[in-house]
Amino acid sequence: MASSDLLGLSIYKSSLIYVDSVSSMFCFIPNEPDIYKWNTNDHLWEHYQDIDTPAVVNRGQIYLAYDANRDVVVFFGGWNGNILNDTWEWDGIDLIRITPITRPKAQANHRLVFDSQRELIILVGEDEEQGAPRDASVWNWDGVDWTQETPINNMGAREDFGLAYDSHRNVLVAFGGYG
Repeated sequence: MASSDLLGLSIYKSSLIYVDSVSSMFCFIPNEPDIYKWNTNDHLWEHYQDIDTPAVVNRGQIYLAYDANRDVVVFFGGWNGNILNDTWEWDGIDLIRITPITRPKAQANHRLVFDSQRELIILVGEDEEQGAPRDASVWNWDGVDWTQETPINNMGAREDFGLAYDSHRNVLVAFGGYG
């Protein structure tokens, strides 16, 4: 897979997110302390904000989703030499660590999407016990706590898969990946 280039920075496995409330696209680059915003007039990426939170900056495989109901970007997990299971929210200005009572296992090959019908962030990741079959775990985030769901059909654990929410049919669509 080839890397793309943004202001001379590698954005391989970066996260792009569209934020409705400001009608803008933002780019979060793994292991970089900056957020970039797409300038639609000049058709280029501009530095938007520094992230001064080392716990978030110094990690890769961080995935995120925009919660349109609460107007925040939700981050979960990632990898900084260890697989992580922390939750963060960015409101466009401040990056805040959230400490829910319940949370998924540490994740680095997961995906997050916003379910607009239920107004929840959905996490699809791995739930692997030593020697047990690898299943996908599904969790939802309501802004206060994580709740594990039990899907009728389990797609099995995957890496490098795509995940989207189909708001016309009100279903999650997972595609590709391996595992």
